[in-house]
Amino acid sequence: MPPITVIINAGSGSFVEGETEQNLRDEFKANGLEIDLKLAKSGDEIEQFANEAADSDCEIIVAGGGDGTIRSVAEIAAGADKTFGVLP
Repeated sequence: MPPITVIINAGSGSFVEGETEQNLRDEFKANGLEIDLKLAKSGDEIEQFANEAADSDCEIIVAGGGDGTIRSVAEIAAGADKTFGVLP
């Protein structure tokens, strides 16, 4: 199975540099899942990463951030017929 693309809004209030990244990698790995982690610093990067994932062979796209991040990634994932997940 190709890695799961995980797009995180690094500007969101809950993001802690280094800590958030490591926690995500550890949790997914503990469940036998490989991720391609993307840390977006802007809305343009969020859309860019989501479009890249939509065009890739990944089957699952996960988003973490606020409402805008979730909406943007969800729309792109739905348009590409990818499974979409949300990190609260």
